[in-house]
Amino acid sequence: KGSGKTKKLVDLVQQAAKATSDDELGEWILTAVTNGYSYDDMALKYNIGVSRKTYYIYYRKFFWALSKIRN
Repeated sequence: KGSGKTKKLVDLVQQAAKATSDDELGEWILTAVTNGYSYDDMALKYNIGVSRKTYYIYYRKFFWALSKIRN
């Protein structure tokens, strides 16, 4: 019973990540959100090629998209 709800939540999060960015940045945001990673964590672990400012613009866009999808 709970696995269907979990699947739906996972799908919503993945949709929001895709709506955030079509490229690798969307995947990085998804990784950061699902693992609780900060920009610094992502920069160290994945050597992301964007500035902190750009990263957080897309990070906030992810949560905006998630809010829109959920409603």
